[in-house]
Amino acid sequence: MSVADQVIEVLKNFGSRERFIGVIDHCDLAGTTVYIRSHDQSYLAFASELPGIKPGQLVSFRRDQLRAKDIIKIEGPHGT
Repeated sequence: MSVADQVIEVLKNFGSRERFIGVIDHCDLAGTTVYIRSHDQSYLAFASELPGIKPGQLVSFRRDQLRAKDIIKIEGPHGT
């Protein structure tokens, strides 16, 4: 395993293991950053990790400071 692979693995596992629920609030003008609202806090996520996501979509995520990671779309009556 190369050093780069090890760094990627550490960064992938860094942050909270707890999952949170949020709603896609909006994207930036360039379309590269997604803002997820959870309670009274906003979290940032890379749009490339969320293909087909749209504002109002309900998601589950882990957090690392103010970044949302491992985002999963929640499907259903309120998540579609």
